[in-house]
Amino acid sequence: MGLRTWYYAVWADGINVVERSRTHLPQRERYAILLLVFSVAQGLNLSTLLILLGPWIKTGLTTPDLGLGSFLNNLIMGLGVYIAPFVVLNYLLVFRKAKYKRLVSPSPGSRKHGWLFMGYFLLSSILFLGLLVVGKSLQ
Repeated sequence: MGLRTWYYAVWADGINVVERSRTHLPQRERYAILLLVFSVAQGLNLSTLLILLGPWIKTGLTTPDLGLGSFLNNLIMGLGVYIAPFVVLNYLLVFRKAKYKRLVSPSPGSRKHGWLFMGYFLLSSILFLGLLVVGKSLQ
C-alpha cells in the first residue's frame, strides 16, 4: 500500500464515521474537528521524528518569548509550528472543492467504523508520549 493510498484510506475511514454520526454538531463543525484531530496526529509524528533526529539535525531555530510562561509559550508556538501547516495541507488535499465526497463509501462492507482513523491517532500519541517518558527516564 502506497503512502498516498494509506493517507486517503485513513481519511475515508474518518469521513465515513462523521457522515454516519448522530450528533447535535453541524456537519461542517464535525469535519473541522476531524481536520484538527488528524493534523494534531501528524504534528505529533513530526515532533517525534524531530526529537529522534535531534542529535543529528541542528536547525538553530528559536522561538520568541511571548511572556506567558514557558508552558503556554511552548504550547502556542507548537500549535503554530507543528499543527497549522498540516491543517492547511490537509484542507487542500481533502476538503478543498469538496474532494472528501469522493472518499465517502456507500457500501457498509468497506467501512472500518473509525478504527483506522482512531488507530492512527492513538499510535501517534502513544509513540510521542512514550518517547517523552523514555527520554525523561534516561536523563
